[in-house]
Amino acid sequence: MSTDDLPPDDADPSPDHPTGSASKSASDDTEAGDAPAPAVGAGAELSEQDAVEVVAGRRHRDVLERLGQVDTRVDELAAGVARVAGLHTELAVVVSEDLGPRLDGLWEVCREEIGQLRTAVAELLAEQDKQKNPPVDWIAMTEEQAAKQWPVLARWIGERLVPWYELTRADLPDCWALHRPVVVELSWLRSAHVQAYLDHTHPHITAEWHARWRPFVVARIKEAIDSKCRPGEHQPTYGPTMSSPAEEATTTTPGGVAQRAQLALPQHWWPFYQQAYHHDLAFRRERTARGDLNWTPAPPPPSGS
Repeated sequence: MSTDDLPPDDADPSPDHPTGSASKSASDDTEAGDAPAPAVGAGAELSEQDAVEVVAGRRHRDVLERLGQVDTRVDELAAGVARVAGLHTELAVVVSEDLGPRLDGLWEVCREEIGQLRTAVAELLAEQDKQKNPPVDWIAMTEEQAAKQWPVLARWIGERLVPWYELTRADLPDCWALHRPVVVELSWLRSAHVQAYLDHTHPHITAEWHARWRPFVVARIKEAIDSKCRPGEHQPTYGPTMSSPAEEATTTTPGGVAQRAQLALPQHWWPFYQQAYHHDLAFRRERTARGDLNWTPAPPPPSGS
């Protein structure tokens, strides 16, 4: 056979040639990125391995694509963070240079207004406390008003002043109610005591009542009532000595020394208190019926008369 009868090197093999169309198809699939078709028989194991590699290659490409997307997103977030940082810097400058001074000025105004409001509230509360505990004007009271104030004072003396502060009959003589200056002193001491224990009272007011006003009034009582007013007896400025019927049978110690050391309980001063109560109401009733006196002096007589 001559060389002219042989097929050229680039000629397509015949269908019966071992490297025919099947080999060419496998080559085309490999170039396209797909695994070659599995062979039959002894090459089956190799074809399965090729298939696994193809799948792994596809997944690798997917991962690379997703990593590219993540990188893009990270770049976008970094740009956003940079913008926010810039805005934060600008805001800090505005706050420090503009809003800061304004807020400081606003705080000063608020603090002043709050102080004024606190003062106003304290004044209102004090006014309410005054309405709860108005002062008692014994000179100007009417008969009806005095009829209410006498029992208030007597109850405070009998339930609070004497039992809690242990005033004796020497500190508070039995005839205290018959001495008007003592009644007035005890009345304002009671008002001060009520004020000292109102809800909004400062503790120092309470302390002042105990340390200052109570001892002061006790000393004033001793000055106002003459020592002649012994337990069970009252020595008025004018007139004979008045005795308490309740004490005549119990005065057994000479000089009344034992009685002076006793607590000034209501049983000792009640008879004199009753007398003072009725005498005072009668005085006020007569004063109302008489009317106000004319305290304007009469004109002087004409000269030369």
